[in-house]
Formats: sequence, structure tokens, C-alpha cells
Amino acid sequence: MKWLVCTMVAALTVTGALAAPVVFWASDPVGPDETVLLLGDGFAAGAIVEAARLDDAPAQVPPASRLAVSKWTPIKPLQTSRQCVKAVIPATWKAGVYAVRARQGAEVSEPWLVNAPQPWWLQGDEGQRATPGGWLRAFGKCLGMAPGAQLVLQGADGRALALKISENTCWAI
Repeated sequence: MKWLVCTMVAALTVTGALAAPVVFWASDPVGPDETVLLLGDGFAAGAIVEAARLDDAPAQVPPASRLAVSKWTPIKPLQTSRQCVKAVIPATWKAGVYAVRARQGAEVSEPWLVNAPQPWWLQGDEGQRATPGGWLRAFGKCLGMAPGAQLVLQGADGRALALKISENTCWAI
């Protein structure tokens, strides 16, 4: 019986070492020359973070699972543990939306989006509604981090209406 348990533990240890790292959360907002924290599992001493800055576009940011990144930049971590890896976004990059992933040898995690806008709720001049000429405010995370932020409403007919922005912060537009 002891031999069976030891064999099972050894098999699990070997299997775990060969598996790709997994990222299930990344800290944001984060800018150039700031530290991004990736939480997950399967990171080891040789783990690195790979990052890419996404193009600025007025369209929606694609889900991480549908990203088409042509070039990943390896970033040496500041600190690594089995469930956490920290790395600094290059100081030469512009602020924006980044894709990040963890690499352990030849194995890579699924990409994770950092700084992607996350609207949580809207409030209008009539509570849940906004009147013509009234005001509308969106609340969330990473919404208006830079000049030129946009708030676009899409009608039921598919038409898009870009609204004039009077004030924006990371947390509200």
C-alpha cells in the first residue's frame, strides 16, 4: 500500500511539472514601468511573463481567448512563487491594453487582458434611463485611463452613437 501511494504522489508531481501554468487573475490598472501581478498556479523559478501591447482601436477589445498577438515580449519576473509571478511592464511602452501570459519552459498559459475596459453599470439623469440632452455616466474599471477615451452606445438596430465625454477617470466616464 505504501508503494502505491508513493507511486501516485510521484506521478502527480511529474504531471504537475509538465503542465502549462494557469493564470486566473491579473492586477490592473497598470501602466508602463509599473508592476503587474499574475495569480494562478504552476509557476516555478524559471517562469517568465510575456506581454504585448494591443493596438489602440475604437472597436471592442476582443476576449483574451480570441487574441491574435503577433509578437510577445519576454519580461523577467521580479518575484515568482508557485501561485504568483510579478513583472514590470516596460517603461518604453505607451499606456494601453496589454495581453499577458506566463511561460514555463515550452508551456504557456492562456493570455489575460490587462487594462481592458470593464463597465459595471450605467446611471442616467433619470436613474436607469437618460433623457435626450441629459447625462449618462458609466462606472467600472479601466474606463477612461487616457485622453481620447470613448463611450459608445449601440442601439437595438446595431447603429453606434459616440457620446461627447465631459469627464473621465479610470473608474467612470
